Amino acid sequence: MDETVICALDEGPAATSTAAFGVWLGDCTGTRPFVCRASATEQILAVAAEHRAGAIVVGAGSAAAERAAIDLLSRFRGTVVALPPAALELWRDPFEARRRMGRAIVLGTDGSSVAVTAARIAGRVAAGLGGKVVVAHAADGAGNALRRALITSSLEAAGLHGAPVHGRLASGGVAETLSDLAAAERAPMVAVGTTRASAETYPLAGSVTAEMLGRGEHPLLITAGAPGLGAARPRHLNPK
Repeated sequence: MDETVICALDEGPAATSTAAFGVWLGDCTGTRPFVCRASATEQILAVAAEHRAGAIVVGAGSAAAERAAIDLLSRFRGTVVALPPAALELWRDPFEARRRMGRAIVLGTDGSSVAVTAARIAGRVAAGLGGKVVVAHAADGAGNALRRALITSSLEAAGLHGAPVHGRLASGGVAETLSDLAAAERAPMVAVGTTRASAETYPLAGSVTAEMLGRGEHPLLITAGAPGLGAARPRHLNPK
């Protein structure tokens, strides 16, 4: 069972925020946060392997840091949570960050297997938070019946840990839809699944991960299909 959240810190101002968010994520999932001073991918992966980590939390306050997070995801069998600039700023004060957050985890889904994995993880975090999962599918040109069928598996997976689940169908850009929903819900985190990308393919047009990190607003939980934090039932700690 993957029961450790690794908080990978560099020497910059993002370190405090990254550690604080990792502690919060550990509280929600009933896992043990472990803080390491490492910025190189190889160092982080070695620590994650030693501690059988289910998730790694990193700062993504610059374009270089965003690319490093994607490189980490391409080589880690688990979940990566990247904190873009606005999230890093908010989590400099953990008490204020927890006070301002709502109790909904926003999940973007396209019905794929990686989206289902992200849904299980989002459900675990929401259950530990005592909140809900808002499952969103954004697209243009598809009928609602087809879209409901596409998101059914994600709706079911998100509810496995007991959190209430709500589905939303929207028209328009995926990143814009998820950001707007997260802002409306005061969501502490947005979750998405992605194909196993690399730092080289990351800038390609159409990457929801790239767009979300580029917006710099919300912590982004990214999984490429490994179970990560989605496997176990959390303790209900109500860690707000």
